[in-house]
Amino acid sequence: MLFKDIVDKFDWASIENRFFEIYPDMNHNGETFDNVLKTLKALSLETTEESITLLIVHITEDYTKKSVDYHEVTGFNIKDKQHFGIAFMSWEKWLTMEIHQNTLENYDHEGILIHSLWEMTYYGFTQTDILKEREGSENEDEFKTITLSNGLEINIPLAMFEGEDEATNAFIAKLEQFSGTKEELLKKIKEGQDFLIE
Repeated sequence: MLFKDIVDKFDWASIENRFFEIYPDMNHNGETFDNVLKTLKALSLETTEESITLLIVHITEDYTKKSVDYHEVTGFNIKDKQHFGIAFMSWEKWLTMEIHQNTLENYDHEGILIHSLWEMTYYGFTQTDILKEREGSENEDEFKTITLSNGLEINIPLAMFEGEDEATNAFIAKLEQFSGTKEELLKKIKEGQDFLIE
C-alpha cells in the first residue's frame, strides 16, 4: 500500500478531532492542515527507484523525572536496513512510499496519516517553506543514520562512506555493536577509547 492510497481515503474533517487529540499544540493550524491535505491529493506521484518504505514506531523514553512517548516517522530502506529522516523529502516522494508492514500492523490508516502529516509539516506547511528551511540548515542528505545494537541512532557523515576502506568498515562495525548509552559513546569518542570496552 502506498502513502497516496491512505491520503486519498480521508479529508481533513474526518481526522481533525483525532489529530488534535494526539497533537494538541497544533490546534490553531486546522485550516493549514486542511490545505496541506488538499495539496497532497492534487499532486502526482514522483517515480523513484529507491526502496524506501514509510515506517512509524511508537517510542517510550524513560528519563529520571518522567517518561516521554512519541511516534517516530522515518524512511526505512529495505535493501540496506537503514533509517532516514524524511521531513525534508518532497511530498511527491512521500506519496510514492510503500507503507512498511510493521506500520500497517501497528497503526490504522487514520493514525498513519495523522503522524505522517505532523512529520511532513515539521519544517513548514508548504513545500516552498520546507525547501527554504532545508537550504538554511545542514543538509540531512550529507548524513547516514546508523542504528546501534541498543537501538541508539547516530548520524554519520556520508563522506566517510565514499571509497570505503577496511578501517572505515571496522569503525562502522564497532559502532553497530556498541550497547552503551549515548553519553557513554560520546565519552569514548572524545577520549579516543575503543567502543567495545564497556
